[in-house]
Amino acid sequence: MTAEEHYQRGHVLQSSGNTSEAVAYFDSAIALNPRYVDAYCSRANALFELGQFDKALADYDQTIALRPDLAALYFNRANTLAMLQQFDEATKDYDSAIRIEPLAAKSHAMRAAALESLGRSREAIVAFTRAIAIQPDYAEAHYGLGYSLARRRRMPEALNSLRRAIAFRPDYIEALVDYAKILMELGQLDEALALFDKAMAVRP
Repeated sequence: MTAEEHYQRGHVLQSSGNTSEAVAYFDSAIALNPRYVDAYCSRANALFELGQFDKALADYDQTIALRPDLAALYFNRANTLAMLQQFDEATKDYDSAIRIEPLAAKSHAMRAAALESLGRSREAIVAFTRAIAIQPDYAEAHYGLGYSLARRRRMPEALNSLRRAIAFRPDYIEALVDYAKILMELGQLDEALALFDKAMAVRP
């Protein structure tokens, strides 16, 4: 089998949920063609899916060395770094992805989440706001903005953001719960309990 054939077989296996088997075929493709970018990238994605983040990171490093112009590679490596709790490095990779694709709302939102994990809520608020400006119906960005605003004790604004997240995703349990917690803190107990009940209905 050629490198391409090994890669295609691995791709089919990964798409059908046989991720561990797919890795073996990606290994073979790379052994036959050490500069096979797609094989490195697919193996990295598979290893990420398997929770083998250190190995995934090494493959993303190799892939970026071969193709430093692809925003998706920096984005995926940033996600891997975030899973390894290396949020400062993750932020740098999200920055690289944004430089290549400035209007990628998800990159802005994930960068914001990494900044929040570093305790840099003020910067996170700016980044979440940018993501929403690009994609106004981005429920996860509205939720993240609400979370960061709450961390800064800007409760009315936090509630507005969480309300928007729920409007775009009515079954967004994390937003429902955080909204209810803020209402409890503000003494609005009946409304908070109603939201907790709604969250329980989503996830019994």
